[in-house]
Amino acid sequence: MIALRTEHLDVLVVGGGAAGSATALYLAERRPDLVIGIVEKSTLRRGGCTATGIDHWVAAFSHKFFCGGGARRFLPFFRAALTRNRRTDVFELSTVGASVARESYEELMQLERWGIDVRLDDGRFRVVWGAGAPAIWIAGKDFKPTIARRIRAAGCRIWQRTQVVRLFRDANRVTGALAMNVRTGELTAFAARAVVIASGSSTRLWHPAPATGDERAFDLVYSPYNNAEALMAAYGAGAELVATEFACATLAPVGYGCAGISGFLSAGAQLVNGTGEPFARRADARLGERMPRQQTVQACVNELRAGRGPLRLETSAIAAQDLPKILFAWDNEVPLMRQYVEQRGIRLGVDDIDVEPHLALSMAKVATDYHARSSLPGLFAAGDVSGTLPIAVMGAMVGGRRAAAAVDGYLAADTGPLAAFRHGEAADVARSVTLLLDDDAPLLWRDIEREMRDINTRYLGFSRDAAGMQCAAVLLDELAERAEHLRARNPHELMRLHETRALLGLSRIMARTALLRTESRFGHGQFHSRTDYPEMDNERWLQELIVTRDADRDEPQIQTRSCALTLRGLVDLALSAVRVIVSS
Repeated sequence: MIALRTEHLDVLVVGGGAAGSATALYLAERRPDLVIGIVEKSTLRRGGCTATGIDHWVAAFSHKFFCGGGARRFLPFFRAALTRNRRTDVFELSTVGASVARESYEELMQLERWGIDVRLDDGRFRVVWGAGAPAIWIAGKDFKPTIARRIRAAGCRIWQRTQVVRLFRDANRVTGALAMNVRTGELTAFAARAVVIASGSSTRLWHPAPATGDERAFDLVYSPYNNAEALMAAYGAGAELVATEFACATLAPVGYGCAGISGFLSAGAQLVNGTGEPFARRADARLGERMPRQQTVQACVNELRAGRGPLRLETSAIAAQDLPKILFAWDNEVPLMRQYVEQRGIRLGVDDIDVEPHLALSMAKVATDYHARSSLPGLFAAGDVSGTLPIAVMGAMVGGRRAAAAVDGYLAADTGPLAAFRHGEAADVARSVTLLLDDDAPLLWRDIEREMRDINTRYLGFSRDAAGMQCAAVLLDELAERAEHLRARNPHELMRLHETRALLGLSRIMARTALLRTESRFGHGQFHSRTDYPEMDNERWLQELIVTRDADRDEPQIQTRSCALTLRGLVDLALSAVRVIVSS
C-alpha cells in the first residue's frame, strides 16, 4: 500500500508550462500571503510546449505595437490579417479578438520586465509574418528557466514529476486534487481553496503523420507528455468542456515531428506538390503560403488526396537576407530543426525539404468565461486548456494574468465556511489507484493506446464522415470496456495508464461531438474536415458544443451554445481597428 500524504494550499495550479507558470507568478505577485502550489508532470524548468523556448509573439490587433515598432513595419501585416480568407473562423473574433486587442502588448512588456529580450538593439520590434497573423520574433530560449527562477523566488511550493489523477469537490465546489509522483508512486491529496487547470492541449490521440502511415507515438511536433489527465479530471468533477470536436493540424518534415516549418513559410518559402506546381495560391489566391495554418494544412491534405504528392518546401524562394532570421528562430524555440537540416545535409536557400501534414493535438478545453472561471466554483483554467485565448505564449500570459485576478477575487469574496475536504474520499481514491499496480499485468497501456490511435487516425483524422465517426464511437466504446482491465507494473507505467484512459475518454467524446458538427471549419487552431459536409456553415454552426458528464450513466451530455460575436467583442475590435488606422 502506497502512503497517502495531505497538503493544504490556498491555490493549486495543475501544470507548470507557460500558462501555469504565469498564473502562479502573477498570483504570487498580487497575493504574497497565499500558499500557492504547482504540480508539474515534468520539471518546472523545462515543462510544457515552451520547454525549448519561444521565438515569436502574436502581435494581433493592438495599436500599441505600432507605437513601439513603427507603423510602416506593421501596416502590411495588419491589412492582410484584417482581410483574411472567408473560411477564417469567426470564433476567433468572439473569443479572442477583444482580449488580444487590449492585453497582448502589456503582456509582452511584462515578459521584457521579466528578462526576455523582445527587441532589436535599436529598440524596435522584430516584425515578421506568422501563421496567418503578424508576429514579433523574440529571443526566448531561456523563457522557462527564467520564469522558474522567479516562481521559486516568489515562494511558491513546487511538486515536480507529479501527475494529477482526480479532482475532489464538496457539493458543487472543487476542493482539491489527488496526485501521484510518477517515479516513486507516492500519492498526495491536495486540499485547496481554488484549483487552476493549466495543463495544455492533449497530444498522442492520432498517429502524427497518417499520410505516410507512420505510427511514431512520441515523435510529435508538440510535447508528447501534454495529455488529457487534468482535462478529464475536470470533466469527471462536472466541469463543462468545449471544442472537443476540433483537432489542431500543422506541417512538419517527413519522418521528423518537429516544429519550424511555419518559419520557412513566413520567410517566403513555397509549397510545391509532386508535379512541381506551387499550389498555395490555388487555395488562397491572395495570401498563398501566408494563409492561416489550418487552411495551409487542409490545402496540403487536398493535394495528397488528389494524388499530387509528395509535398516539398522550396527554400530557394527565401531571400538570402532572411535565412539568418530562420536560424535565429530555431535557436530560440526549435533547436532540433537545425540538427535536422544539418544531419540531412540540407542547404537552406538551395535544397527542398520534404514535408507532411501532422495531426498535432486536440483543441478540447475546459469551458471558461472571459475571466478564466469554469462552470464549477473554485475551478479555473488558463492557457491552451482554457476555453479562451488559444494563442500560444501570448494566450498563456494573458490567460495566466486573468486566472490570477479571478482566483484573487474568488478568494477575497469567500467569506463563508471553507468547503469540506473529504479525507476519507481521498483515501478511497488512493486505494483504487494502488490496486492498478500488478507485477503480472496482462494488459498494458501501450496496447490500448495503439488501437485508440488507429481508430482516431482512420475515422477522426484529416477526413471525417458520418459513417466513419459512428464506427469510431462503437469501436472506442468497446476499447474503453477493455481498458478497465489495464494494469501497471510500476509507477511509470501507472502514469501512462492514467494518460491512456484520459485520452481514450476524450476520444469517445470527440467521436460524438465531431459527428454532430455537420460542417467543415478551419480557424485558429480548429481543424474539422468532413468530406460529407465540406463547407463551413455559419448560418447553422456559429455555436459551440458543450459537453458535461452525466454522473448517473457516466456518459457525456452534449448541448449547443451560441458563440456569435458579442457586442463587447465588436466594440473592442472596432476600437482597435480605429486605433491601428490612427497610429499608421
